[in-house]
Amino acid sequence: EHALGAERAAARERRALYEISRSFTRTLSLDVTVEAVVNTVVEHLDVDAALIRLPDPRGDLLIPHALHVDDERLAEALRPILYRAQPVGRLLERTTPTMLDAESAPLLAPFLAKGSTAALIPIAKEEGSALAALTLVSVDPARPITDATLEVAAAVAAQAALAIDNARLYRQQTDLTDAMRRSLLPQVRPIVTGLDVGEVYAPSALVELG
Repeated sequence: EHALGAERAAARERRALYEISRSFTRTLSLDVTVEAVVNTVVEHLDVDAALIRLPDPRGDLLIPHALHVDDERLAEALRPILYRAQPVGRLLERTTPTMLDAESAPLLAPFLAKGSTAALIPIAKEEGSALAALTLVSVDPARPITDATLEVAAAVAAQAALAIDNARLYRQQTDLTDAMRRSLLPQVRPIVTGLDVGEVYAPSALVELG
């Protein structure tokens, strides 16, 4: 039974890592990437909810960016609790998954008191601080978050960190390109009798600007 349990956990981890990798190869959109992470985690780690928070531009708050709850009825109860910004504090300095309790997650205290379990998993690259925070919730006491769950979640988070970091850098580059493109265009289109005036942007294959 122990060997079978270990094999099932390994299979779940492989499937989850595959799904994260597949989503990353399909898109460089940050929104799509984090949605794929929470969906994959809930589906393959047998938890009820997963939430990813990303730092705001100033780095003061962790802003909810993607939430997936397996049961729509449960989502009505969890969304108002989970989908809130949190002070960064020392959250992004964590390097290992941490089980949450009533003190560290007071809003979840009513659920935890009834046997639910919750955990915080940092999503971080090996050489740096965390890029995001992944929160897991298992409401059913019969399906608690275990050390095995945290081990798989940590492996998934490591893979997700690469996808999120690349998507984040791609968004920054896209925003910079868009800002520069807008700065080069006239603020008001010229009005010329007999002509329709517009603009077309063509990206260059040889340099970073079009």
